[in-house]
This record gives sequence, C-alpha cells and structure tokens, in this order.
Amino acid sequence: MLIPALRPLFRLQQILVALSSNTHKYNRATNLGNSTIYGNPFLKFLSTLSQPTDALAVGTNPNTDNSEAVVALFSRYGFSSADTTAVLSKNPRLLSSKPEKTLEPKLAFLSKNGIRGVNLARILSKDPHVLSRSIDRSIAPCIRLLKGFLRGRSGGGDATGTEIAYHFSLRHGTRVLHQFSEAMAPNIETLQSHGVPRENIERMLAIRPRTLARDVAEFAEIVKTAKEIGLDTSSMGFIRGVVALSGMKKEKWESKIEVFKSLGWSDEQVRALIIKQPRTMDGSAERLRKSLEFLSEELGWGPDQILIYPVTIMLSLEKRMVPRYTVMKKLIEKGVFDKKRLGKVFYMAEDKFVKKYVEFYSKDIPQLLDLYQNKVQS
Repeated sequence: MLIPALRPLFRLQQILVALSSNTHKYNRATNLGNSTIYGNPFLKFLSTLSQPTDALAVGTNPNTDNSEAVVALFSRYGFSSADTTAVLSKNPRLLSSKPEKTLEPKLAFLSKNGIRGVNLARILSKDPHVLSRSIDRSIAPCIRLLKGFLRGRSGGGDATGTEIAYHFSLRHGTRVLHQFSEAMAPNIETLQSHGVPRENIERMLAIRPRTLARDVAEFAEIVKTAKEIGLDTSSMGFIRGVVALSGMKKEKWESKIEVFKSLGWSDEQVRALIIKQPRTMDGSAERLRKSLEFLSEELGWGPDQILIYPVTIMLSLEKRMVPRYTVMKKLIEKGVFDKKRLGKVFYMAEDKFVKKYVEFYSKDIPQLLDLYQNKVQS
C-alpha cells in the first residue's frame, strides 16, 4: 500500500505513462528538458506542471493526440502555459472534448465579439466552465443581451467586447452566462420602468442573475411588492430587497414577519428595518428569532436600538456576537467600557477587535484572552 504522501508522485508517473501511447511519445513526455518540447504545445504545457497535483488535473487517462490538440488550440488563441494550466485544472474534462467541434466554435465566437487575447484568457482561467455552455442557448443570446444593455459607455451604440469582458471579469461576472434566460431582457425593462438605475441593474446581473431569470409575471409581482414595502428604487437596497423576495416563497416571508411581531415589533418598525437592510430577511425564521432574542435578552436592545445596528441580526451568534459580548460584558463590569457604544464593537474587523479590546485589556484581566478564545472555538 502506498504511503499517502507518495500517491501524488505515483499518479504523476501514471499520467505521464498514459500520455505516452508508444515508445516515441514516452521518450518525448519523460524527457521534458529536450528541445523538442518547444515545438509541441502539449509537451511545453506538461513542462510547466511543477506540482503533481497540477498533473492530476489533466485527467486520469487522457488521449494524448486529443490532449495535444486541445492545448495547441488554447495556444493559438493566445493562452500562456499558465493560462492553460488554470483552465484545465478547473475543468479537466475539456481534454477529452473534440476541440474543432466543441471548443473552437466557442473561442472563435467570443473572439469575434471582441473578447479575445488577454481578456479571453483571464475570463476562462477564472471560469473555464463557460466553455461547457451552449452557443445557441446561452453564450450567443447572453452576449446579445449584454451588448444592448451595456451600450452607451463608449458614446453610443452596442457595448464593445472590452466592456463585456470587463463585466465577465467581475467577481461572479460569468454567472449570467450560466443562468441566462430569455426572461432577463423583459425583467430588466421592468426594473428600468420603475426607475432603477442602470448601474444597479449591472450589479444585479453580476451578483444575482438568477433573480433576473425569473418568470416575467412573477418578477413583476416581486418588484411591485418591494415598492409596496417602501424600498427606494434608486438605491441598491431595492435590488437587495428584490433578491431577498425572489429567494423565498410568500409563506416563508410572512413567517419571518411574524417572528418580529411575536417579539413586539410593529408593522412600521419591521418595514423600517427591511428598508434599511433587506438582507436581514435572508436567514431562516429560526435563526432570525435566535438573533432577535439574543439582542433583546442579553443586550437589552429594543427595536429602535436594533434599527441603528441592523447588521447585528445577520452576524453569527456563535462566531461573533456571543464571543465578543462575553469580552465586552467583562469590560462593562470593570467600568472600562460604556455599554451605549456596544453596537459598533460587533461591526469591527476581527483583528482590530482583538487588538483593541482583548489584547489591550488582558494585562488587567488575564483570563480575557482564554475566555474569548474558548467562546470562539466552542
């Protein structure tokens, strides 16, 4: 039985052998220092695999000729060895695809529409599963949608390939390709008709395109409900509210409203909270109740105080709220901290909180650090 630490090396050897279907190819694949590497894109690619895990990513039993064709195709479109490694490590199945039939038409289409060179390599290195989408059902109609919607940045006309590439380069920017629906265009028009700014819709396309893919009639009803709640259509809060409403059934939304009411909140106070921070409705009703009860029973906060610090409802009780309150409670008891300033403490970055309150006061309260660490780890 192989020692676990040696398994990657053994698998690397297996892969190199699998890539060598005859003695000639075996010699080429194992003699990576030979100058013949640089005449063969696939061997050049193999020579860049510095870790056994990189080699594992190219597949367990690849067809050498096909693999060479795939790597050569990426090379023709300007991908560096590092780019190709990134693509194939995240989507190794591409090595078994037929490059001329399935890959090249997609690369050619994207290039033709201005997404080429460094931009194309960067986007596909981040999300190579784009190449698994259908041109006709996903890639082409999505590009048409973005060309029309993102128009105007360059002085009129359709958006350029560079502008579309920029959108795809955003964090989660390619989600729109994976979640594309013909409903997106009319749903965007619905938002625009209610005065939602273009830049906010762009962010929605990047972070939550699934919401825009909803049935047109259902989406219109969600937008109507968001307006009835009182969300400002010109703010990102409106987008967050639409996303929250879209992510749950009406019964679940109402069950969360009931949690607030059962703890003494008025309709107006609930509405004010949703307007200020719609994402407070994202969690389950049970989690919402636990957070509200902690804020009320432990901190003594009522709705008005929670409305000042609404994000506290969304923070983890176990990892942040309880550990930090345990520390601050000690400091309040010692008279070195004013309880009225407690809300800001929960918003602080972890390193800043530890340095300012845990480490600073540990010299006077030796058990403070252990107390905090035990709560965080429990």
